[in-house]
This record gives sequence, structure tokens and C-alpha cells, in this order.
Amino acid sequence: MAAMFIMLLCLSVISPMIRTTSKLWTSTTGDRQNKELLSRAVQKLSPTLRNTLRVDTSATTAHYLVVILPKQDPITGAYIYPLQDGKAYAYYLSDTSGDPNKKGTILWRSVSGTPDKNWSLRSGKGGIDFGTSNLSFSFDDATNPSTVTMTAFSTQWQSNKPLSATVSATVLLRNHEIAGL
Repeated sequence: MAAMFIMLLCLSVISPMIRTTSKLWTSTTGDRQNKELLSRAVQKLSPTLRNTLRVDTSATTAHYLVVILPKQDPITGAYIYPLQDGKAYAYYLSDTSGDPNKKGTILWRSVSGTPDKNWSLRSGKGGIDFGTSNLSFSFDDATNPSTVTMTAFSTQWQSNKPLSATVSATVLLRNHEIAGL
């Protein structure tokens, strides 16, 4: 009888510790997954974003980013000065078709309205697949942004309670201020 009482006492002390450890592990796992996804997305988008002339704020939403790169000389590939609008690049999540109107988890890039399968897919699957996470874009200035902040967020459920994980990264648009030269 005393042994049973001691065992029940131990279980009642250990149970909350196991529950807390499980919640912490799930939260840490969500943060880690989001950081990895965001890191890969930032690494892939950064070369284009850093060279961006401007963000097309009229076509951009929280989940669909449109940036305009400077116009390039078709022979040399050098920027034409003074800098002028060139190709439009859009970034968004979609399915394997790349249609921006379809819901999906794959990070897509389209160039002047055409989905870029070589950039977005690997062997027919998403190069960067956000799975249960999502991606959003925001700016330092809604009318004339000089930075783009990408945020990856996800919600996982444990014991009928949501556990959210959010991470962000900001990229400076390098050509933003020199566009008036």
C-alpha cells in the first residue's frame, strides 16, 4: 500500500514535467523549422532583393511580393544609367503549377508574369516547401520601401492548444536610394 502511494506521488510530480518538456520541445522544433525555412528563403531571394530598384507596392500584398529590377543592357548585362525599371519579379507561395491564384506551400518566383520552374522546383517538387508554415512580406515604408521583411510563421497543435512559432529577416534594397542618379 505504501509503495503504491509513493508511486502515485512520483507520477503526479513527473507528469507535469513531461507535459512541460513536450510543449517546450514542440515550440523549439517549430522555431527551428521556421528559422531553417526562412534562412533558405532569404538566401534564395537576397540576390534579387538586394539589386531591386523598387517594390511595386500597387501589385504587392502581404503574401505576394513584386519587385522591379533595374533595366539591363541586353548585350553586356550591365545596368543602364540612369537606372530605369526593368523586369518584374514576383515571390509567393503556390502549388507545383506556380499559379499565384492557387494555394500552396512552395516558394515561387515569376519573372515578368511567367512562373520560373527552374528557380522554384527541384525534380518536380518544391525547392523550398513551407509545409505547415506560411510566409509574409512587409516593408519599412508602405509607399517607398527601402527594406523587405520576410516572416515565416506556423501554428502546431498540442493537447488542443495552439503553439505558434514566428521568425523574421530583413533585406536592404541596395539600389533604392541611387535610383534618382
